[in-house]
Amino acid sequence: MATGVLRLAVEEGDLKRGCFLAGQIAAMVKKEQPAAEIVREVTREAEILLKGAVQWVK
Repeated sequence: MATGVLRLAVEEGDLKRGCFLAGQIAAMVKKEQPAAEIVREVTREAEILLKGAVQWVK
């Protein structure tokens, strides 16, 4: 990896010369969608899980 490429990506948003870290989460991406849609989905799923978790609380 060249020197400074992470800084180019993170601080300057340089899509051509920067190095963007995707990590293990990249395998979970199945489709391209707007951030607002992702937040709605995560919120909806969390709500469902939390409602079901009531049975585990005494």
